[in-house]
Amino acid sequence: MKKSLNIFAAVTVTALALSLAVEPAKAATISVYQTFDTQASAAADGWAVFNNTINSNNYGWNSGNQVSGTGGQAGGIFTRTGSTSAGYYADLTIGQSGTVAGTLNRATDSLVLSGLLRLSNADFDGTFRLGYFNTGTFGSSTAPFLGISISEPLTPTDPFRAFITTNGTSSAVISVNQDQTYGFDLTWTPSTGGAGTLAGTFAGQSVSVSALSATGIYNAFGITNGYVPSSSSAQNTNGSYFDNITYSVVPEPTQMVFVAGVGAALGAWRLRKLRRNGSGSNTTAC
Repeated sequence: MKKSLNIFAAVTVTALALSLAVEPAKAATISVYQTFDTQASAAADGWAVFNNTINSNNYGWNSGNQVSGTGGQAGGIFTRTGSTSAGYYADLTIGQSGTVAGTLNRATDSLVLSGLLRLSNADFDGTFRLGYFNTGTFGSSTAPFLGISISEPLTPTDPFRAFITTNGTSSAVISVNQDQTYGFDLTWTPSTGGAGTLAGTFAGQSVSVSALSATGIYNAFGITNGYVPSSSSAQNTNGSYFDNITYSVVPEPTQMVFVAGVGAALGAWRLRKLRRNGSGSNTTAC
């Protein structure tokens, strides 16, 4: 189930801005919370698959509860998959507002990514990821991406090696022990020309990576694999899963109307208060 999250905060900030300045409402991202309760509810929220079962991959919606203890999660078996066979299980509607398709842009949009993961290995040697990407260019190590990248353990029983990464700029290795649930909470803060910082916490550690100017236009958020030059179906994980994911989307038009309405109401309240205090205009038209 995808639920609007931090809407009150978004409404409060937007409404305050509207009450303090005479400017029209500006669309901004909001956060949503996906719990993968059922396959149908995730599909209704825009989650779809592509190439997720080729080369012995088998990931997508899963009815298990290994991650959070509550049924429904995303993930499965990942194999070493070359970039030309890359697949995904992802929300393809993150930039859509009503019936109008759109994208998110790392140069202008603040983006969030938080949730839980639990990883298990058989004999994996490859990469899979969770984050923002573009369905037209994903799978290559140089394709626009922002989020978490997971690589094979050094030996089958060692921790997985995780990184926070965007467009090839990555953090130091974050060790993720097998068969344990870990949380992550990351925020992308843009600066000039597509540069910015991805920072937060992952597996109890403070993490941060600063990226130089680059292009990042995203129309999807979710799990992807590929990112290596060759495929081998024999090199696979055991069940590896994500749950309780928060990520950024463009708000629906009805949400923007609500935000604008609250902003207008607060603006009117502020004007009435100023007038009662003798601080506002009290002229009468002639």
